[in-house]
Amino acid sequence: MAGEWNVKTVVREFFGVFRELPDRASGTYPEQKTASMLRGFCPALFDVDVKFMPFAVDLSSGSWNVCLHSYMFFLSSAGIFVLGKIMLAYTSFPSPWQTVTFSFLGEAPAFFTIISIFFCGGIVASRILSTYTGWSFFSFFIPNAESGNVICSTRKEKEPAARKLVILTAHYDSGRCLPSVGGKNVGSSLLAKIVKNGLSLGPMLAACLITFTLFVHLVFGLRGAFSVILVILSLLSVIFILVETVISNISANMPFNPGYNDNLSGAAVLAGCMETICPSPVKAHWTVTDALKDNLSGVERKSTAFSNTDFEFVFTGSEENGLMGAVEYRKKVLKQHLDAYGKDNVYIVNLDSISGKYIKFFNREKDFAGMNRGGNDKFIEKAETFINGKNFSEVELLKYFSPEEIERYFTKDNSSYKMNLIRSVTPIQACTDMSSLVYLFDKTLNIITLVSRETNDKDDIGMPRDYHSLTDTYEKMVEEDNGYNLTPVIFTVFAINNLLKYLDEMN
Repeated sequence: MAGEWNVKTVVREFFGVFRELPDRASGTYPEQKTASMLRGFCPALFDVDVKFMPFAVDLSSGSWNVCLHSYMFFLSSAGIFVLGKIMLAYTSFPSPWQTVTFSFLGEAPAFFTIISIFFCGGIVASRILSTYTGWSFFSFFIPNAESGNVICSTRKEKEPAARKLVILTAHYDSGRCLPSVGGKNVGSSLLAKIVKNGLSLGPMLAACLITFTLFVHLVFGLRGAFSVILVILSLLSVIFILVETVISNISANMPFNPGYNDNLSGAAVLAGCMETICPSPVKAHWTVTDALKDNLSGVERKSTAFSNTDFEFVFTGSEENGLMGAVEYRKKVLKQHLDAYGKDNVYIVNLDSISGKYIKFFNREKDFAGMNRGGNDKFIEKAETFINGKNFSEVELLKYFSPEEIERYFTKDNSSYKMNLIRSVTPIQACTDMSSLVYLFDKTLNIITLVSRETNDKDDIGMPRDYHSLTDTYEKMVEEDNGYNLTPVIFTVFAINNLLKYLDEMN
């Protein structure tokens, strides 16, 4: 493994490279410039082949998606219903235009009610499609922007039979800030879970209920208690959709955050891992500073020997805009790898928001619609077995960490130390790139995600520090490091490198 100084130098300079950018919002020039900088920085320091995989970003996704679908839902269903009421009042309908009586709402023409049902159903279908495919009805009308994945590969062989492939992924874009309540970011409160689930699952369920109510009244013309209950629930659903529309509209107009924890920290781990796996003589590039060149030129940059493993480091774009980079990578690259290496020989480690007090890992999370997504239990159990069983001597750790850092991120076990990583045992409310790297209902991939959090609770994953906040800055990450900002990034590189060596040697 490369020495502590090398990795720390690379990681610190990696953050500094992007300091000039205020943010890296999906589909914007700063995100595109970040991709360009990664394409120059990585091959200048590491022995990797770099490819850029561009793709179009649907700017109607995310919070805007909720707003647009909610607006269209109300305009279409209510507008058609009101138009029908007006026509019923001022015209005489022949028998095919018979009316339907709604509790508390009076009569409406059946024809217009049918149209309302189709519109409501169409909006719900569009919302579901946008959640799982990135496409929606509004994709036809809102122009796309450009984003892309930066893929760095050490693979040399055309025939990877009997070899393993490890894929490390992290998104490099940043998202919008979350609204604050009483000066407190909603990302750190219970409201965050309500907003997160409501942004997709809530409006869909509410719209389904309203559509079902229209259908029941149209087909059965029900009266009595059941009809009253349906109408009351539908009215509550209308209120819920209105509230979510207001919240999502506020979110969609918030400024973009600098995004150093979420998720330049994950991208920095990829850079640190490349330093330990495939360093190369420093080449000239404008992203490589003289200080970095001097620091790396004066030390021996040793690489960890891997005899059975190829590596791919994937910087995904537009994660904050519907996990689009992960979707594109899964469809265009990952499937080919699974066919070439075999699903059992491909391991994926996703990294998201690595700067914090406790490093956690998991293989299950809830996507935007509340569905459980993730991989098999075999890989995470292997990782947990290794983490719990691997011992380090103090002399060995002092090559990479200070005594204070060892105390923070390692647990003393008699005369040796174990890495302090915490497995989250329940599906988390996170929705990282992992949700889009796996297919819905597919639990067969070897995939885990590493994150950092402020608490060590195994059941409640918690929220990252400075989550989607303007305080997620370079200064806090590097210059104001209190031992829990930059250090966990270095520790995660150390932990992953040891885990990868274990996987390489494992039959």
